[in-house]
Amino acid sequence: MGNRENDAASKANIVRRGKPFEKPGDLIGPALSLIPYVGGALAEVWSQWDTNQRFARVKSFLEEFSKKIEALGNQLNPNNVGEAEMRLLEETAKRVASEHREARRKRFASLVVSTWTNRRSYPFEENMALIRALDEFDDLHINVLAFLKNTGDRCPSFTEIGDALGIQKEDRDGLLIPAIDRLASGYGFIKRGWEMSSAENSGTPLGTKNLSPEGIARKCEHKITSLGIAFLNSIGEIN
Repeated sequence: MGNRENDAASKANIVRRGKPFEKPGDLIGPALSLIPYVGGALAEVWSQWDTNQRFARVKSFLEEFSKKIEALGNQLNPNNVGEAEMRLLEETAKRVASEHREARRKRFASLVVSTWTNRRSYPFEENMALIRALDEFDDLHINVLAFLKNTGDRCPSFTEIGDALGIQKEDRDGLLIPAIDRLASGYGFIKRGWEMSSAENSGTPLGTKNLSPEGIARKCEHKITSLGIAFLNSIGEIN
C-alpha cells in the first residue's frame, strides 16, 4: 500500500475510530475527507449542510405536528400522552430527518397525531408498524390504496388498477406487482383473490397450475381492508 493509501486509511480511522456507521450518510463526511487537498473543506461543508438540513426537516415536521395538535383542542387529553406516545414521536422524528419531501413529512405528522388520539384502537406495536409502513411506502403504494378505497365494494382487477394509475403495461410486473404484494402480504392493507367480486365464488383458491407468480398476480382481484382504510385516514388521505 502506498503512502497515499496509508494516509487515507489513517484519516478514516481517526474520523470514526471504534464507532460503527449508523446510516449511509455517516460515510459521506469521512469519504470526502480522504480527497487530497480539498477533502477537509468538502467534509466540513457536508457536515454543516447535513446538520442544517436534518434540523430544518425535523423542525418542519414538528411545526406541522403542533398545528394538528392545536387544532384538536380538547379532543386530546394530555394525561393520556405517555411513554408510548413519546416513543412514537421520537421514532418518527428520526425518519423525517432524512425525508426531503414536504408532503411526506406532513403525512408523518398526521400519522403520529392519529396514533396519539386513537391510542386505544391499536397497541403500540401496531402503531409502530404504521409508521414503518409510511417510511417504506412511496406514492404508488398510497395511490393503490386510495384507488381501492374509492372503488367501494367493487374488487378491481390487476389490469384495472394499472389502467387507473396510468402505469404502462410493460412496467406493471416490475412496479405494480411488488407494491400490491407489500400492501397485502407485508401489512394486510389489502386482500386479493380470484373472483372476489362474485359472492358465489368468493374465497375460491387460485388455480396455480402452469402459472408463474406474476401470472397469478395478474389474475387477482383486490379490496382494501379496514386496516388499510385506517392507515389512509391516519395520514390525511381520506378523499
